Amino acid sequence: MTTLDRRVQVLFDEELYGRLVAEAREERISIGAFIRDAVDERLDRRRADVQAALHRLWASADEVPQPAEDWEDIKDDPLDRPVLRDNS
Repeated sequence: MTTLDRRVQVLFDEELYGRLVAEAREERISIGAFIRDAVDERLDRRRADVQAALHRLWASADEVPQPAEDWEDIKDDPLDRPVLRDNS
């Protein structure tokens, strides 16, 4: 079991806190465990999104070589590329 050794204070309004209590109760876990699970899911989804973007980048590069672009134009946000955007 993981040792929990960091504390974070998060403030919620009454309505959102009530929803948290209800969901945690329904799953029969503590509110803290519910929030940790939600954070894990969000981080995992973010990681999967980045991995998928990189996969699309490499697949596109393999299919159609792109002309070299000026480094100054792309260095600030290398993942904000047309080839990475979901065009569906």
